[in-house]
Amino acid sequence: MTELSIEGDNKTNLIVLVRKIGYTNSRQFPTPGRRNLHLSTTVTCERGRPVKVPSVESYVMVLQPQQPTIDINGTGNIAREYEDFRLGVRVFTDVHIIVGHSKNEKMWKHGESLSVIEKQLDSCTVSVYPPLNPDHETLTLPENMLTQFGIMAKVNKDGVVVSGADMIYNYEQVLRQIQYTNRKPAYYLNRVFKLTCSELNGRFMSNEYIQTMVPVTRNRGRRGIWEGKSL
Repeated sequence: MTELSIEGDNKTNLIVLVRKIGYTNSRQFPTPGRRNLHLSTTVTCERGRPVKVPSVESYVMVLQPQQPTIDINGTGNIAREYEDFRLGVRVFTDVHIIVGHSKNEKMWKHGESLSVIEKQLDSCTVSVYPPLNPDHETLTLPENMLTQFGIMAKVNKDGVVVSGADMIYNYEQVLRQIQYTNRKPAYYLNRVFKLTCSELNGRFMSNEYIQTMVPVTRNRGRRGIWEGKSL
């Protein structure tokens, strides 16, 4: 509604009604800027002659909203032996996604903040570098979870796109079950996986979380620890 008309024969009641007129914007993140208001009034005399009252100009200023931040982080990556890669290794075993403004956010359970059930994502993209070789490399996702949550997934040699509006907690569960399998792990020194997520149809983007997976041979002794990077 861009125009509103009020009619009546009692000046006091009309003033009360005009003072109750308000501006509402139902969008979660309204476009900032000035909303101009124009008030024109016409008074009808006893003999039916209309008299126009000087117009009043005003405005409502919509301020720039504080934009949410989407932070992706993890605790670290473990280098695996060749046989582990042949059987399949989960890529993001302990990924955490936080959407919000406050550092003192309330906690829910399992060390997760309350935002994981209050906020939603609409997509996450996993990019693989170098691209997968379909001859001996695959990425698999938990089909049962995707069906349960109503989330869609597209897999190709460049990675995975997971999409569908759903709460962060469900996205985390799906991402933690993505599995990388390589039947010829000796072909590569390492594998780089980049994870980004978005909300509101891509209007707000997360940081780029980078995870490096490194195959090691048994004769190298104990497994090395590799830190996940968040850019």
